[in-house]
Amino acid sequence: MENIIKYSFLLDIYGNLLTKKQLDIMKYYFEDNLSLSEIAKNENTSRQAVFDMIKRGEKILNKYEDNLSLFSIHLENKKIIDKIFENLEKIETDENIITIEEIKKLIKILGR
Repeated sequence: MENIIKYSFLLDIYGNLLTKKQLDIMKYYFEDNLSLSEIAKNENTSRQAVFDMIKRGEKILNKYEDNLSLFSIHLENKKIIDKIFENLEKIETDENIITIEEIKKLIKILGR
């Protein structure tokens, strides 16, 4: 399941860098949850060809992520945003100057 989510995100970020056929097959598999046999039937090709194309697509997406790290940056930003909200909750309950400084630091990190 975690793999499916990861590749769905990678397809959103880097999908347009794949060929149309690669993108279609990857979307069928990771987003539409079709089996290799179902994709092969829809594409008039063999199950093995679909499997090979998915594996090639995964390698390509991983290579883009290794070089550009856009998904990793997204995950880090999400953690920072969660921390900001957590600190905002603290401000509402007790006016803590340290919490405000922590929020400022987190926002600066996001701004880099």
